[in-house]
Amino acid sequence: MNRIATGIVVATALASSSLLLSSDAAATQAIVRRPDIQNLAGPPPPSTPGSPAVDCSSAERRRQSVQFARMINSAEAAAHGPAGRYVPFESLGLQALSVDEYEVQITTDGPSYIFSIKDKVCHVAMFSDQNGVIYNASPLQ
Repeated sequence: MNRIATGIVVATALASSSLLLSSDAAATQAIVRRPDIQNLAGPPPPSTPGSPAVDCSSAERRRQSVQFARMINSAEAAAHGPAGRYVPFESLGLQALSVDEYEVQITTDGPSYIFSIKDKVCHVAMFSDQNGVIYNASPLQ
């Protein structure tokens, strides 16, 4: 785990603990206020001149991500049926979302899989696994 990720885990653990001693509270404040840890997501990337601004509150943008997550779960279920194993993304025959705006990662060991769809512009994500439940995720503030 790199230094920044370790700091986030420590800051999260310390900030969420209700049993902090006074010296721990000071350490928590020092860690949480570090500029290299706070707001890792940063602002959305600037749009290029002439390109439309992305509306991150758009129901259509969220619907597109949910629809793609459902397509992955359905394709994995279909692949698992005859073979008895889940397959890598490349074997699913799905067209990925825009690589400029989304990052899709799928990992499988055969008997299980997990995937995430990260919206690189709006800094939100969805993830799911072989159980088919789709979860929303957002960066810590």
